[in-house]
Amino acid sequence: MLRHYENNFTSPTIIFERFASQSPYDLLLAPGWKLKNFEFVRKVEKRLQERDSWQGKSYRRIN
Repeated sequence: MLRHYENNFTSPTIIFERFASQSPYDLLLAPGWKLKNFEFVRKVEKRLQERDSWQGKSYRRIN
């Protein structure tokens, strides 16, 4: 998972296609978070808001 500061430097034009996914629990090796996709996304969004962070916040294009 991207840490919030890594996300800040990621170009806002990049799209994270598979951010969360679910597998049957008995087939899951790791992580054992036991969260639904929407719960995980809500936690990430909350953390980003708490840290006043968003994708591309510190991004600087290199020519």
